[in-house]
Amino acid sequence: MRYRWWIIFTALAVTTLVTLWTFRLPKVYQATVTLEYDPNPISPLGSSVEDVGGQVSHFLMSREFFETQNLIIQSRAVAERVVEHLGLADDPTFFGQERGTDWAPVAKEVAAQRLQSKLTLDPIKDTRLVRLKVRDTDPERAATLANMVASAYIEKTMEDRLGSTAAAAEWLAQQLDSTRTQLNDSEHALHEFKKQYNVLSVSVENRQNLLAEDKIEEAIEACNKQKGSLANVVRAGLVRYRDLQKDKSLTNDQKIESIEKSLEEATALEVPMLSRNMVIFSTLASVSVLIGLFGTVLGMIRAFAALAQAGAPDALALSTGISEALINTATGILGSVLAILGYNMFQSRIDNYAYKIDEASFSLTETFAESLKSLS
Repeated sequence: MRYRWWIIFTALAVTTLVTLWTFRLPKVYQATVTLEYDPNPISPLGSSVEDVGGQVSHFLMSREFFETQNLIIQSRAVAERVVEHLGLADDPTFFGQERGTDWAPVAKEVAAQRLQSKLTLDPIKDTRLVRLKVRDTDPERAATLANMVASAYIEKTMEDRLGSTAAAAEWLAQQLDSTRTQLNDSEHALHEFKKQYNVLSVSVENRQNLLAEDKIEEAIEACNKQKGSLANVVRAGLVRYRDLQKDKSLTNDQKIESIEKSLEEATALEVPMLSRNMVIFSTLASVSVLIGLFGTVLGMIRAFAALAQAGAPDALALSTGISEALINTATGILGSVLAILGYNMFQSRIDNYAYKIDEASFSLTETFAESLKSLS
């Protein structure tokens, strides 16, 4: 019993000292920012264009993704962004010093480490949300730091994603340039091979060879023998080239423009001629359906006429009318289908032929340009 007062006195003394020491400590404020992790971000270019970084779908991969993002938020790279933006390395109050005292700015890494010590993360269970908490003696600075850390994390994430996409685009551009160079070298090698071994090709290239050898009349004669839309277009360009070959009043660019115009006019005349009979198929496709419908109506008229007879209906006439209606319907549909197939088949050939005409016109224009350049 004699030690009871000593124990009570000691407890009161310790409590008083702890209380006084606690009141002397600076107040610490906490700011909280809530972030959402999105492992599958929106694709602004559409679903057909996949993100270079890929998407996260597996459960375990999602957990790894979230843990990785937690480490990124608390990383020194994010902290240094905040330090640079707010100038924390030059702020003595950030280190608990008063302004106006002797203060030497610290290194950026030191300020980043102090900022990292103020950060804590609290993931919310069963969600993609995480609470970012920052503690500081200044409430306004705590809120500013929390917001800046969140902004720096978002900025770094966007830069990493765009950086990977930009790197992929640069690599593709390099591959495209390399492929284009190889294609040009291959075409040049093929041209030299044909020139060395006098390999004459057919059709348009045959006339290009004649043109390269300054045999314009022979090229025109070859077009006259072959006839057809393609030959007519090539002939129009050759005739115009022959007429302009010795004309000194025009520049080479003006001559090329005149030749291109001649080829375009000839193409505009020849392409419609290829489609002049296509109206037959389109008409058959429409008329077949109408004829089948007309036959269907006639068959149904006969069927209902059989039903309208007095007494028991004529089953034979009724079935005959319905059968006639169905046969006419099937015949009309079949005729329309065959006409549409024929139309599409011939239209595809016409489009292919028109492409060949355009390709020949472009190739001849290039040959004309080289020939005129060699003559000047």
